[in-house]
Amino acid sequence: MTMGTLTYTDLVEVDLGTLMIAVTDWKSVVDGLKKLMSDARSGLLKKSEGARWDGLNATVTREFVSKTAKEFEDLYNEASSIWAILDDAHSQLTAHQSKVKSLVASAQDDGFRVSDNSDGTVSFHESGDGGSRSLDSPQSYSEAVNHEIRRAVTVDVLAKRALAKIHGGDPSDAGHAQIRSLLDA
Repeated sequence: MTMGTLTYTDLVEVDLGTLMIAVTDWKSVVDGLKKLMSDARSGLLKKSEGARWDGLNATVTREFVSKTAKEFEDLYNEASSIWAILDDAHSQLTAHQSKVKSLVASAQDDGFRVSDNSDGTVSFHESGDGGSRSLDSPQSYSEAVNHEIRRAVTVDVLAKRALAKIHGGDPSDAGHAQIRSLLDA
């Protein structure tokens, strides 16, 4: 993972509400696919397996119904994994964003200002307004904020990796990998 893929400004200014909307939308997709998968298994597949197939198309039709039911399951598994990754990424990025904002507010209260180095790091400098001066130094604030930015970069990289694994490379074939959290990426 290289630094600089996500800057301080990126992290504090991103509207994570948009990601939450995607999480909610994917949850709806998962719920809908769960019902379709269940209907395909208990209805379509069960009836197909119980039917007396005769003629030239008997084997082909039974196989088609079985493959179709399996595709609903694959789509459900893929959508579930996407939802889980987006939900996990949203939770973690929200926590990192909140922590960074809190650290910067504390630093400002202590008379320091933040500078985005535009490379995935920040530095703090005396603001000249006197502040309340605590025992925390600009360096300790920089280290704490940079740590949170690195953690956010890790979340971003893991989410991208997980989504690529889930999707695979074949747009016509779902369900390549089941991933339930960023830790599985």
